[in-house]
Amino acid sequence: MEHHINAHLLAGRPYITLTPSLSPTSPSFTSPDQPVLSITLQLHNSSEPITVRTIESGLTHPSHCVDLINPDGRGRRPYGGGSGCYRGSRQLSQLRADQFLTLWPQKPLAFATSFRPEGSAPGDPSVPYEEYENPRTLGMGVDLETIKEGLKAAKGEEAEWFLRELRPPGGPYGMDKCVVGQDYVLRVKSGLRVHWWQYGELEELLTEADAIQSVDRRLSIVPEEGSLDILTYDEHREIRFIPID
Repeated sequence: MEHHINAHLLAGRPYITLTPSLSPTSPSFTSPDQPVLSITLQLHNSSEPITVRTIESGLTHPSHCVDLINPDGRGRRPYGGGSGCYRGSRQLSQLRADQFLTLWPQKPLAFATSFRPEGSAPGDPSVPYEEYENPRTLGMGVDLETIKEGLKAAKGEEAEWFLRELRPPGGPYGMDKCVVGQDYVLRVKSGLRVHWWQYGELEELLTEADAIQSVDRRLSIVPEEGSLDILTYDEHREIRFIPID
């Protein structure tokens, strides 16, 4: 990753590093203590705070920032988060304030989630993982027709929120259907980036956006040009874990 960081330093552009963590690295299906997946974000190459939009990148959802790699080397199909396919309004406003966060220089920001979503159970080593892969039936418990009808009734931004509500709270999969005793890898997704960003703290920018929208509701703060890359040091890119009973 060093050549990417050097390029950002030479260009004078800010960037964000992401460091994942799993505790413990032998997560249990039955222990009363939940295994925790967390990510730590750190702003670099900026002397000012930066406010970013998180809904496209999934930055506040640790499970959406990593891929789970099966023992055979194949990754599970990711569901939700980090796709960059959000089609709702991207304007900064009080209504959408929870879709933004501020990063400060020298102040790491961490997010955590259970790596054992409710209902998680060990996988059967004799069953190919593809049979567990459909998030409509196992990951979410929602059939395809229900999703189609819901999307037909929802429009624009409402459709995105409809889908978000269906996603399991622990993220796409967590350790659900992992086989006890086998080796797995959590790998930080490649190509993570923030598409909407601006210098300044969120509250200050919201005040400015309110002033602009009091004149014309169609307008808001214009973000900086270009996206911010989210980078991970090579030694933190992968976490190996072995699930236990």
